[in-house]
Amino acid sequence: MRRSSVLLLCATLSGVAGAEPPPPTAPVTVAAVWEEHELIFRYQGFTTLYSCQGLRSKVRDLLEALGAREGFTVRPYGCASAPFEPSPIAGVKLKFATLRPLADDSGGTTEAAVWRSVRLSRPGTRFLERGDCFLIERFRDQVLPAFTHEIVWDRTRCIPHSLDGSAPNLSLRVLAPLGPASEPGA
Repeated sequence: MRRSSVLLLCATLSGVAGAEPPPPTAPVTVAAVWEEHELIFRYQGFTTLYSCQGLRSKVRDLLEALGAREGFTVRPYGCASAPFEPSPIAGVKLKFATLRPLADDSGGTTEAAVWRSVRLSRPGTRFLERGDCFLIERFRDQVLPAFTHEIVWDRTRCIPHSLDGSAPNLSLRVLAPLGPASEPGA
């Protein structure tokens, strides 16, 4: 590289380094409508067992982190044991609403929504443990399709009957209500 090219590159870089960062931009809002969902979420444990109440708590946290409308319900369903006793099979019945982009031909009350980044991982997400790996896999397969979402990457790797090497690690963008960002890891 010639000396003049090196000097020009250094001058350019020093100008960039001293420049002020651009002002933060407001998130782009999307017109959306709420869509109701009712489904049964079934979990069969290989590594971690949940009681019906424990599963209920985890699923509530996941729905909240992904931006389900307030007022959703999560009720124990088809539990093989007492509500607080861990069981290899547990289930919950869900009733919740998610946002979907407004189509030109659809009616209804619109809501301002934004694409929000969500990462469900351990460490990082306050309510997830290493043993929640299979829970995240099942939730991804059974419940996540009800959300308008895009999976950025899925590095969830679950090893049956072992916490070593198992890790929930899912990063996605989800259409969520406009409002204060609630980071699931906070």
